Amino acid sequence: MEYIGLPADKGSLLVIGSQGPLARSEYTERDVATIKTGDMQFGAGLAALGETFKDYRHHFGETMVINRNFFVYPAIKHSAVDFMMETDSQANLTYKFLHGFGFTGRYRYILSFEGKGSFVKLDVLLNGLFHISQANILGVCFYAESKGLYGMHLKRVPILEQRPENGKDIFDPSNFFNWMDFAVEPTDMNHIIAGTGITIRDRNLVSPAIQTLFSEGGRFHIHAGIFPQGPFSQRLDDFEKELTRILTELEAYKIQHLLGQSEFARGMVGIVEIEG
Repeated sequence: MEYIGLPADKGSLLVIGSQGPLARSEYTERDVATIKTGDMQFGAGLAALGETFKDYRHHFGETMVINRNFFVYPAIKHSAVDFMMETDSQANLTYKFLHGFGFTGRYRYILSFEGKGSFVKLDVLLNGLFHISQANILGVCFYAESKGLYGMHLKRVPILEQRPENGKDIFDPSNFFNWMDFAVEPTDMNHIIAGTGITIRDRNLVSPAIQTLFSEGGRFHIHAGIFPQGPFSQRLDDFEKELTRILTELEAYKIQHLLGQSEFARGMVGIVEIEG
């Protein structure tokens, strides 16, 4: 890895909604959190675009927000990524979240990485960031060349009217594959991946609300978009410009919750140190 340090104060983290109703598919309109676009610089979770619950209730899906550019992969059959790019006119628009998180702040570090002799696993990459930063919570934004992704996304929206008829939760073996698209083998090799999320050094040092953002025993929560194959710059000074190019000029065809065994050949990461 090569990296540069930049002057930046610590950013802030916002916990949105609750994952409590997820397993039982019990979300209702009362659980929807409305977030102003200007209040979320980066974020991830289960969200939708729309004005009324009746219109958007079946279009929640895996979501990422990067520099106020919003991407969602609705949990429906034959889905396609919907998006809303940052513009001056979106200041009064809102995102609708069932659960998730957002963070704001300036990059404290920007780094370039490349595997030498082997590819770089996502969990190894994220652990390595704590050798650069001493913060307990890091917000990350990255792009990379995939060498095999392990990820998942919902196939159905976990609202009350769609809860499983057998009375068991959506993660029960009897329901899991009807509800989750889960990669058992690596997918989307050689694609450009752009994503964002948070990673933590010691979860015991943060509030219970923040702990709920991570799986049991987990130390990160990352959502990423899969974009077409192509070249990209790894010059440290080009990070923000190149990230903007990927998001605005290339077409995302899927948003995934990434797992730690996902592998990359090379890429770049922007790190925001977060208070807490």
